[in-house]
Amino acid sequence: MNFKFQDENNDSSEKAYPGWWEAIKLSLLLILFHLISGAALSSIWGVFASPPAPFWLYGLISAAVNIGIIRYALAKGNIDLRSCLGNRLRAAEPYLITTFMIFGFSIISSLIVNMLRIFSEAGLYGEIVRMIRAESPPVLLIIIVIFPAVLEEIFFRGIIFRGLKKNHGFVIGLLFSSFLFGFVHFNFLQGVSAFLMGLVLGWLYWSYNSLFVVIYAHLINNFLAVIFNVYFYIPGYSFSEQRMAQPPGFSVLGLILAGLGIYFVMSSKEKENEVNS
Repeated sequence: MNFKFQDENNDSSEKAYPGWWEAIKLSLLLILFHLISGAALSSIWGVFASPPAPFWLYGLISAAVNIGIIRYALAKGNIDLRSCLGNRLRAAEPYLITTFMIFGFSIISSLIVNMLRIFSEAGLYGEIVRMIRAESPPVLLIIIVIFPAVLEEIFFRGIIFRGLKKNHGFVIGLLFSSFLFGFVHFNFLQGVSAFLMGLVLGWLYWSYNSLFVVIYAHLINNFLAVIFNVYFYIPGYSFSEQRMAQPPGFSVLGLILAGLGIYFVMSSKEKENEVNS
């Protein structure tokens, strides 16, 4: 093994940034500036052109907002970005495990979202999927797959989860950072899906002490969302206006892949602890 796991016991008594309220404020700032920039773009675009502004332009504005908030948080907390990135993990094993693990959890997440659609309309979630389906592959790759994976992981795992974990422990840090991750998506169904995936991503970050593997995991999740909502259709897994159930075998596959991923990550961690002891 050429990677090391994060020490579960942090002996430092120094309060880390962000704390509870700082994490909430940062998330609210993120939402606020997204709303302001989106409204400004719509208004300015409407003056010069009748069609709505293109989706890729909203994506670029969103990325710029994320970068601005990240820079603010790093400066406010005097945080070195390199310390958030952690281990580089050049070994292939963590990325291979993460690939099928994230696929499994995305199947489980879609199963839960489908059940929640009994009580909640697709609404904004459906509108987002329709906008994605109308875009070209390069736009989807950059705006939907790459930018969110990199920037959201730096913000929610590298800054918020890392600070909350140091101040309040792993469990509370994981739950609260995942809640904020779901909350900023600003719609119920996508928020639930983001919360569940946030739990997985935070656990991976804690396990490997590497934002690189977590960004990769987020990339895989977004890539799967694009592939199976735009190019390939699986009932219940791909979005549909009609409420549809996933094939039972497909759901079982998700449980198996997720379970195997958890097993292999925990096994690797145990081996690494034995080597270091």
